[in-house]
Amino acid sequence: PALFGGWQVFGQVWLLDGIPALKLVALVLTSWLFNTVRLRLLLRAMGNPVGLLEGATVAISTEFAGAATPASAGLPATYAFLHHRMGFKLGRAMGLLMIIVLLDIAYFCTAMFLAALTLLVAGSPPGTPRLVGPALFIVVGAPILGWLLIRFFRPVYHALSRFMGRFPFLAERRYRMARGTVDFLRALRAYRSLARPKRIGLFLLSVGYWLPRYLVLFVALSLVTGQIPGAYL
Repeated sequence: PALFGGWQVFGQVWLLDGIPALKLVALVLTSWLFNTVRLRLLLRAMGNPVGLLEGATVAISTEFAGAATPASAGLPATYAFLHHRMGFKLGRAMGLLMIIVLLDIAYFCTAMFLAALTLLVAGSPPGTPRLVGPALFIVVGAPILGWLLIRFFRPVYHALSRFMGRFPFLAERRYRMARGTVDFLRALRAYRSLARPKRIGLFLLSVGYWLPRYLVLFVALSLVTGQIPGAYL
């Protein structure tokens, strides 16, 4: 913040006293709660149920790890480490993480589509088309790419394995890729074995996890700069 706005930006922190600060804390706690419940449901589906406190410890610890490292690089490593301590093999932990990533992608595709639609229908600030265009491209492209990868999984996997075999520094990693693929498919089968209401519930829990996180940004910016269109933000 000091590089972009000078040291005076830290004085704006005092705007977050009283009720605004409580709102932000409530949003953060709500997000953590939804993430904890989502994690517990996924772990139960994979045959490793955990209690509320243990699930909350994992969820909150990974949040801090993601916030404390550039581009949230520490989040997947912390997920894998903590689940390994809970009895998960490393591959199964990474498979679980990939299911969580897919749920998050589903949320973002839905959120970006609704935001782009709102901006186009209700009017938008200048320069919005430059935001809406890439968003719609991602919304349309991500599901198509995911479907293609699942539909043509075997040819894609074998082609990638043969390509890696041409390079000595990649050839030795083909076994790891194979193990990771098997673990991911096991996690995916565990997820697909859930009843449809539970899968819908997991998606709604993902919404409950991410929406408060962005509402934190909306509330904080509205206190500092005034009202900002929610869809634009």
